[in-house]
Amino acid sequence: FEAQLELNHNWQKPLILHVVKAHSEALSVLSNSSLPNKRGLVHSFSSNAALVSKYVELGFLISVGPGLIKKGFETLRKAVVSIPPNHLVIESDAPGQSVPEPAHLIEIAQAVGRLRGEDPGLVLDRSRKNIERVFDLYLTEGESHVGHV
Repeated sequence: FEAQLELNHNWQKPLILHVVKAHSEALSVLSNSSLPNKRGLVHSFSSNAALVSKYVELGFLISVGPGLIKKGFETLRKAVVSIPPNHLVIESDAPGQSVPEPAHLIEIAQAVGRLRGEDPGLVLDRSRKNIERVFDLYLTEGESHVGHV
């Protein structure tokens, strides 16, 4: 992980983190990294509000997916409420998750909306804008490709 971060030192690209049972280690490495711009997203986040806060302090988006619409995952549901609006992203992780359809983004947006008292359309729109901002993407209405990365 440290070697990968070092490679990114010259490139300064956003990071996509998939952290499984190693959040304290990942946060320690990130905090001690000499990267001037720590940004990116924590993919498929399913942990607690305390970890949300730590990743957000470093500048990361928190991406939540199908866990939100499955049984269990109460810790994640509580954490979703604590994610600042400009750090929240929703994802389908299709086809990698047990809920493999990208169409489930609507369900995920509805679940986020219920938990946060927000309109699901707003959740989807803000998620797109957060991704565009952090990854320097420039999409226009109806466009299906990426400007530049």
